[in-house]
Amino acid sequence: MFIDLALWLLATSLIGLFGLPLINKVYNKDVTFLNYSLSFPFFLITNGLISWLIFLILKNYLISNLVSVLILILISLTEIYKKRSTYRENYQLFIYGSLVVALFQLIYLFYRSFNPDLIGTEKIMDFMMLSSVYNSYGGEVKDLWFSGSLNPYYYFGYWMYASILKLSTVSLYSGYNFILSMTFSLTVIISASVSYNFINVKVPNLRKYLYSAFAPLFILFVS
Repeated sequence: MFIDLALWLLATSLIGLFGLPLINKVYNKDVTFLNYSLSFPFFLITNGLISWLIFLILKNYLISNLVSVLILILISLTEIYKKRSTYRENYQLFIYGSLVVALFQLIYLFYRSFNPDLIGTEKIMDFMMLSSVYNSYGGEVKDLWFSGSLNPYYYFGYWMYASILKLSTVSLYSGYNFILSMTFSLTVIISASVSYNFINVKVPNLRKYLYSAFAPLFILFVS
């Protein structure tokens, strides 16, 4: 469990490290905390699309994701090398961002530890979809409820996360809750960074951080 957690936190930190140069390459933006927070879903979606297309050809889930991630890391490292002075100056952003993402994942997992069951709402179906993607082979994603049938509908979200689980060798059973914690953490940092970005530049930084903290408060807790 603790090894799985350490591997997962390391993997999610690397997503931010390699995701930021990718999103900056596409949108040609500066190195900011907003771009850093958006780099996580950008990396997950991009890797999901590329690995899915490769999977249709190679028909091997692990190899397809490995090839996809290596391609994205190579592009990212190239961008980091081209703008190495910029990224060197902003190295603290990667450290701060990784700590924030890890912290809120741990907070959620602590809360989840009091009731980690799969009972209620669509949790059982969620785990089924995640499991069918995680164990997919032959260029097909099976529907575990209708054995032998293909899963013809919305498994892409599970595909994106299962890719990281597979590559980081994290157990599927622990990974289900890790994925929930990652979604929670990303909601926190993205909503906070978007709010921070739109606050008047004349407002002192400390006050901007305080104001932007209300966004995830209302989105995640009050609602």
